[in-house]
Amino acid sequence: MTGRRRFLTGVLASLPIAALISGPALSDPPAAVPPPPPGKALIVFYREWAWSGAVYSYPVREGKVVIGRLPVSSWFVVPVEPGWHTYSVWGRRDGMQIQIEAGQTYYVNCEIGMGDGSFRSTLTPTQEWRFDAVVAKLGQTQPTTADRP
Repeated sequence: MTGRRRFLTGVLASLPIAALISGPALSDPPAAVPPPPPGKALIVFYREWAWSGAVYSYPVREGKVVIGRLPVSSWFVVPVEPGWHTYSVWGRRDGMQIQIEAGQTYYVNCEIGMGDGSFRSTLTPTQEWRFDAVVAKLGQTQPTTADRP
């Protein structure tokens, strides 16, 4: 093996190690979810990376109003009033109902699965530690506010 080939082999062999050292886990810490405004609660909607439905951006609705969109590997936060709320995503007629209490932060995962030859999205309440485990891999998007009441 020539010196040049040996050098390239060494460089290529060290690339996976360099990727582990400088990967996203060691980058800047993820943005913290702010505390809820007085008299309101926060809902964090997020969607992890998955091959199924990766090219789609799913609108999250409260009733018929779109409150935000979830492209793959994203999250957004919405302040809400206390009480019962129903949220749904594209392709679903049923929704997720949740009772909201002031001063609390709630986490909702948008899961994408296969069904009847198409992608089906489902909103599932989850826990803060599950969101914390994946937030470093997600990008924050902004909620849609133009058509909210």
